[in-house]
Amino acid sequence: MAWYDIIRRCLDLHGHARQLRARVDPQGRRLPRPELADAQKFYTLRIQKGLITHGMHRYVRHPNYLGEVMIYGSFAMMIWHWLPVLVLAGVWLGLFAVNMIMKEASMSRYPEWADYKQRTWWLVPYLI
Repeated sequence: MAWYDIIRRCLDLHGHARQLRARVDPQGRRLPRPELADAQKFYTLRIQKGLITHGMHRYVRHPNYLGEVMIYGSFAMMIWHWLPVLVLAGVWLGLFAVNMIMKEASMSRYPEWADYKQRTWWLVPYLI
């Protein structure tokens, strides 16, 4: 399989996933979307300022990045080739990890940060 076939397959899978995320259930309600952590953060910060320590943030300090890793990691597993895994590892380590470290430095200004950091996981519950 050529490298351009692998990239084409990744793009095809990404387009298919975007269509699946826009689907609705039989009652006409939208299905859950990966942006739920963003929605929780947006509406919580409108009511209560400070560090969010409940909901999805109760267990993991970076639920959005965890969702992205799960989505694109599943695409790489469906292709069964080493190139997407290598590209994703570069993105995860070079972009996601750096952004998570900067976000944690920003969150450390809150007084409850030390306790929150001790009782939550960085990315994957019970692993990292």
